[in-house]
Amino acid sequence: LYVTDRDPDESPDAELPYGEERSRSLAFGSAQVALLPPMDWDELQRHSLSDPRDEQIAMELGAVKELGRFPREPYPIQTITGGIMRDPDALEAHGRMDAALQSEVRRRLENAPTRDVVLYVHGFNETFASGAYTAAELCHFLGRVHVCSFFTWPASTTGGPLTSYISTTESAQYSVSHLKKTIRTLARTPGVDGLH
Repeated sequence: LYVTDRDPDESPDAELPYGEERSRSLAFGSAQVALLPPMDWDELQRHSLSDPRDEQIAMELGAVKELGRFPREPYPIQTITGGIMRDPDALEAHGRMDAALQSEVRRRLENAPTRDVVLYVHGFNETFASGAYTAAELCHFLGRVHVCSFFTWPASTTGGPLTSYISTTESAQYSVSHLKKTIRTLARTPGVDGLH
């Protein structure tokens, strides 16, 4: 399960579904990570526990499906007697997406041995794919007992070190409110016992 404020990369030569640009709306969906070479659980467990590892296991981003997108921010406002208020349509759309994300978490809880959610948040110089790979590795080595999720923000992986670092710092600050929204939504999902 992923949550992102990366902008979708819809260019014809795009290698990943989401790029480095900031999106004005938060999205969530499902990302599959494939192991190469393909192997069953027993083989994977044997390789994972061997020291030293007798074979390198590569990862590849599989199907990525966006399941929902929150309204574009900032939400419109309306002037009312005595002040202003957020647009009711935008608030209703936000509520629907909040409920849809929680519904997806509850669906995944049905297949998880625990009632906990692991939310991985990557650092700088990361792509959508590298965030998915690390989340998949964490969930694998934690025993595949939690609902596995990751929050991926528009960290820069291109340009010179200085400009990349500056734009990444700004993107990290931009994403703080989206990460808070994600944590609040996941933590108050009915049926979730813990959020790590």
